[in-house]
Amino acid sequence: DDDDGGSSSRTDGAPSTPTTPTIPIPTAPAPTAPTPAPAPVAREPTPAPITPNPTQAKPTPAPTPFPTAEELLGVVRDLELYNALIAASSDGGASLLEEGTPQNQAFVWIQTVDTLTLAQRRQRGLRRDAQDDNQRRLVLQIPAEQAVQRFSAATFFYATNGLTTWTRKDKWLSPTEHECEWQGVACRNFVIDELEFDNCGVSGELPPELGSLTSLTRLLIDNRQSAESDPKLIGGIPDTLKQLTKLGFIKIIGNNFDTALADDLFLQWTEIDNVNLSRNNLPGSIPTSVSALETCTQLNLSNNQLTESIPVEIGAMVNVFLLSLRRNNLSGPIPTQMNQLGKMQKCFMDNNNLSGDLPDLSGMSFLQELDLRANPQLSGSVDAGTCANIPSNNGKGFVDCATVGCSCCEGC
Repeated sequence: DDDDGGSSSRTDGAPSTPTTPTIPIPTAPAPTAPTPAPAPVAREPTPAPITPNPTQAKPTPAPTPFPTAEELLGVVRDLELYNALIAASSDGGASLLEEGTPQNQAFVWIQTVDTLTLAQRRQRGLRRDAQDDNQRRLVLQIPAEQAVQRFSAATFFYATNGLTTWTRKDKWLSPTEHECEWQGVACRNFVIDELEFDNCGVSGELPPELGSLTSLTRLLIDNRQSAESDPKLIGGIPDTLKQLTKLGFIKIIGNNFDTALADDLFLQWTEIDNVNLSRNNLPGSIPTSVSALETCTQLNLSNNQLTESIPVEIGAMVNVFLLSLRRNNLSGPIPTQMNQLGKMQKCFMDNNNLSGDLPDLSGMSFLQELDLRANPQLSGSVDAGTCANIPSNNGKGFVDCATVGCSCCEGC
């Protein structure tokens, strides 16, 4: 169930610079009483002080999706960068301002340490130490798309404990290196299209910002060979990964997830060839959006904690030749729609709680391996057509012979 995948190419050429967006600049809140002290420098003219009526209670300010000027001044040194990032944020930019979050750490890094981005700003002669507010405000000169890409990659690093558990991280967060040069990253025309981390100590949680890397065609995070005591990924597969519409290969295995797959996760993966989410302790059910995986040739969800029945929508996976659902807690009957999977070669559904009579699977004319063992409530018999297909393809079948009839299976 492993696949090395193809190599990616890197092409020189800098991306074009878009027009600088108009940036909303928050106004500092008006003071509640006059004060002889000089007023702080404001980003916009500050209204005259208003003395509240002492007999009236202070009104509760209405909630606003945009942070106050005080909050911004504590974290945001580049409003254009901030504006570009909140446009791609899954929470409206709230995590950027929350101290200690991976998003906040990446935001602080890209504003204060990342000299590659800073160099782009300095092209216009703006100085960080300028006292005048108009001079101090930095201007983002790189395209917003690159800013989002660099931030998303940095957030992934912080969220997955790159500082503490990664064993291979050459050039990561190098302030002078393009993110395409960071170890495990591959690009096409300076746009990230591959992330590959094979037993590199990736732990923590996958951040939603991965979904912002919309040109990804290959995503591999393999923790399978790590020792049981080694840190693993927890949490789950972010819902935002459904935005990766160009994905052709995804392999995230060997983790300790406790969150179910979103039911619409696969809905836009219309170019996918190989999905391997095995050995992750995934709870929940198989998403019904498997119906969208018409191009998928391999689906491996084995060695998880999946429950409920196999969805009938699986019959839409007309190009699948390897299906592994083994070692889960799946229940109910095997869908009759699986007979539509005419290209199936290897089908593993052993070690579950499947029940009922076996359906006709003779439509799997290329079937080589069929394993239905350790499903004590399965009954009936493997149909004659299937038992003709398996030996003609030099294959083998496996069932619990005491409860399921099979003239072509080992030991029956």
